[in-house]
Amino acid sequence: MSWYFSWSKLFDFSFRLLLILLPFTVFLTVFSQFLWFSGWSLYKELVLIFMGIILWFDCIQKRRFPKIGILDWMIGGYIVYLIFISLFTTGIQGIIYGGRYDFEFIIAFWILYHGAYLLPKNFTYYLKIFLLSWGWAIFLGFCVRFIFGEDILLYFWFSWNPSSWQFGSSVPIFHGIDTANIRRFQGIFDGPNSAAAFILLYIGIFVYFLRTKKDWHFLVGVWVFFLLGLLFLTYSRSWMIGFFVWFISVVIFSFSTLYKKYRFQSGIVGILALFIFGILFLRYGWAWQGAITVRAWSSKWHIERMATGWNNFIEQPWGHGLWFAGPGYRYLIPDMNSKNATEVEILDRKYIPESWFIQQLEEGGVIALFLFLAIMTIIAYHLLQIHSVLFGMFISILCMNFFLHTFESAYFSLLLFLLIGLVLGKFRKS
Repeated sequence: MSWYFSWSKLFDFSFRLLLILLPFTVFLTVFSQFLWFSGWSLYKELVLIFMGIILWFDCIQKRRFPKIGILDWMIGGYIVYLIFISLFTTGIQGIIYGGRYDFEFIIAFWILYHGAYLLPKNFTYYLKIFLLSWGWAIFLGFCVRFIFGEDILLYFWFSWNPSSWQFGSSVPIFHGIDTANIRRFQGIFDGPNSAAAFILLYIGIFVYFLRTKKDWHFLVGVWVFFLLGLLFLTYSRSWMIGFFVWFISVVIFSFSTLYKKYRFQSGIVGILALFIFGILFLRYGWAWQGAITVRAWSSKWHIERMATGWNNFIEQPWGHGLWFAGPGYRYLIPDMNSKNATEVEILDRKYIPESWFIQQLEEGGVIALFLFLAIMTIIAYHLLQIHSVLFGMFISILCMNFFLHTFESAYFSLLLFLLIGLVLGKFRKS
């Protein structure tokens, strides 16, 4: 076995390991606490570091380093600036904790973007692993919700206190909506919003993977509508906005192809979609109406937190440093475990802006936000060159982050950008 092949094999094994384990990260992390093994969640960082070392050694051995383009400069500038500004604000602790969530997924993208040549298989092989592994995660989530009931998660150390997550405690078995008697679908993930973002990602990869398999189009449609039904039951308002943007972008950029080649199929899909969503509305419309009515306070609460985040940015336009904002701020507050619910709520209102983009403004100011948007724009442009479905999927998830901190779910953001790095890296090589 040659030196190159051995390192290539390790890189390939590590990547496949992440594809298989990432969907079960929340479940395994919660259960590992019961086994008094609290460090399980760090496995993904260790694997990622190992992959980065392999790529570095291979470049040195071959004396062929990656070609640096505008995307690389943007990524480097973004990470360096956030580290620099944090040295004078939140310090080393902020860099360690904040970097894990703010730019770890971008580093993962960079490793696959430049290291895809180390993967011996075609990129569709790895997409198949993702679809199988994460398909099982969705199926288990479906069983938990509709067959066994969420109470079964109590046996795996999930919290018995629904909808109430406290710092240092476990993930609740489900999230509901106060006074509406609604259980939001979250499966084996850490919340309904994370589940919604993941299902959007899964639909995008699934449709792209089987787009040319005409004999499978009916089954593809059935599975997609099933997944949309689960999305419907998350009662997440942000996924609806993201999916609408996705639908519009696909129609705009693929209108000619849809009209010329798939006119009849598109009409059938449209009619079937209206029929299925009509049934869902008749069955669950009362719940959605109640959810929206009851959660009017939630929308107001989101807007108020965004406004607070904007005011924090105005106070320091160049950034307060990593880990200043977002749910992770709790790790930097002394004696956080000892604070009561009222004290935590007051702190949350100040430090959680309910928007990833406003969080960028708070932590890194105008420079960090500009670089982050530039990175996302370049990635979206490259995805559009490959297929409008991938572009729409990516844009839909970005839209969700205008109203959420979806990227702070590390298992989700890592997977998203690993897959994007894989696709762009393989196409870049060809």
